[in-house]
Amino acid sequence: MWSKWGVDNLDKRVIEKNPDTVLIEFAINDAYLPHKTSVEQARSNLENMIGRILKSHPDCEIVLMVMNPPIGVHLERRPKVKDYCQMYRDVAKNRKLLLIDHYPKWEKLLNEARELFNKYVPDGLHPGPEGCKIVILSEIIKSLGVRHLRQSRVTCFPWNWNPLVMGYRNPVPLPSLALRDWHQSEKPSQTGCCDSSDTMSSTTR
Repeated sequence: MWSKWGVDNLDKRVIEKNPDTVLIEFAINDAYLPHKTSVEQARSNLENMIGRILKSHPDCEIVLMVMNPPIGVHLERRPKVKDYCQMYRDVAKNRKLLLIDHYPKWEKLLNEARELFNKYVPDGLHPGPEGCKIVILSEIIKSLGVRHLRQSRVTCFPWNWNPLVMGYRNPVPLPSLALRDWHQSEKPSQTGCCDSSDTMSSTTR
């Protein structure tokens, strides 16, 4: 799924959930050649989503994310992925939004510990549970300023094909972060979320 899907599904999957925080990340799939989405169109879609969320919920916190570099055939299918990632950085800077940029950490791991990168990103595109827990989760917690982590029904960080759902309570001195497997029977009420490698999750108090 890419940003066009996000634009088309924003109302039902996010805005109708009355979110107070939304995480958006579509860069890596917008870069996928078969989606035929230029950097300019990807930016337009991103700006569209941000604008509609803020129009409906002016106090909603929007967080942009940049993920890991793809390798092998996945990079061949995304030859300009760095341009899409940079676009997210530019939009975050221009709009003064929080950016959680995972790319530098993953790139460093790829260049200095390729075997470990391959272990954490076994298919060359999607980080597995261990990689998500060690690399992605730690960066999210750090960026959100979370000091206390409450984990529910999850023994590892669900990313591959299990959407990220966060109950980020704000404002509080020590916000809590609740991780739940979206496929568990107890689904957090009033929480919307998109899929797999791309994330557009809305969270409510």
